[in-house]
Amino acid sequence: ETYGNGPAWAEVAKQVGLADATKSAGSVYVDSVYRAGAGQRDALEKFLSEPPKRPSDTSSGSVLMQHLEGSEWNFLAVTRYNSWDDFAKNEIRPVAWEYDKDGRWPQEIIEQAWELGLMNNHIPEEYGGPGSGYPDGAPVGEERSWGCSGIQTSVGCNGLATAPLILAGSEALKKEYLGRLTETPLLASFCLTEPDAGSDVASMKTRAVRKGDKWVISGSKCFITNGSYANYYTVYAKTDPAAGHRGISCFVVPRDAGVIVDKKEDKMGQRASNTATVTFPDVEIPVDHLIGEENK
Repeated sequence: ETYGNGPAWAEVAKQVGLADATKSAGSVYVDSVYRAGAGQRDALEKFLSEPPKRPSDTSSGSVLMQHLEGSEWNFLAVTRYNSWDDFAKNEIRPVAWEYDKDGRWPQEIIEQAWELGLMNNHIPEEYGGPGSGYPDGAPVGEERSWGCSGIQTSVGCNGLATAPLILAGSEALKKEYLGRLTETPLLASFCLTEPDAGSDVASMKTRAVRKGDKWVISGSKCFITNGSYANYYTVYAKTDPAAGHRGISCFVVPRDAGVIVDKKEDKMGQRASNTATVTFPDVEIPVDHLIGEENK
């Protein structure tokens, strides 16, 4: 009820003996309810059996519930976090200055957020995510940004990178690439901007050429969030240069296909967020890695 989720939260609280949890400030709150993929289940069990040390006693103690619904296990994690606001207050805010000052990559915070089920909330249940959707992610992003906008950008970028995949990807691509993010604390990057094509996307020079059962991607993208650390990239490229903005297609490009990270930007702010130039030197990907239809 506190979070606007009404009966769902009240029922979970009731099941674990916390009938008043949503009414009393400072008491235990239901923090995460999600269906986890295999890797996330293992991480959750590890967290609950050996909770990491935290700077605040508000995070002491966790309860794990399991119940079977059809053939799917559902894990309900109940912690002494009051949701993302406590995580931002206790885990992000105290170290935000150090990360920003040094431009340090927040790997530890990313892994901790993933283990707690506080990442990838937008991914549908059938691919291992909680299926919360993008609107529900907005207040989560707001809380993370209060802790550190740079760290929020790093933690939240998977939402942007996977949006085209969720909207138009084939079932096989969704299972493979959405599944990667829910089974392991990996990151993806959204690659659209180029040195000469920012707001004017139709001016992009990156090309994708069909050669047999492969697409060959050639070009360079700049200002790519998490570019240095991404496991794969959602890349926009011209497949019909003469058609202007109607000749652009979207692809999933795995990092190990030959992607090169050229340079990390030394930014004025949001320095805990990695921003890099990413180059695709005639990178070959399978023909089925096209997202949606060609030129659409």
